[in-house]
Amino acid sequence: MWMLRGTWEKIEKRRKPKQKINRCCDQQQKTDLRARYWEVNQKVKKSARQDKRQSVYNLAETASKQTNMTRVYEITRALPVKSFNKSKPVKTRTQ
Repeated sequence: MWMLRGTWEKIEKRRKPKQKINRCCDQQQKTDLRARYWEVNQKVKKSARQDKRQSVYNLAETASKQTNMTRVYEITRALPVKSFNKSKPVKTRTQ
């Protein structure tokens, strides 16, 4: 499994504010709870990304030590790559 115990603990901590948001009736309290939930959620996402990167890195290291280039290629293709928005030509309006 690629997620570490610390990440799972953060996920469990994230559930409590979410449940409080769902139970709360006061709008002011909801906005405060949503702000706290947002902060906790960002920490969970960051931790999960770090765990995944570390896991993929470890897989690539073990595959490269075995000189299994097919497996190395499959792992590097699975890496999260940020895609850029390809600029599309602007269409002109025809009347």
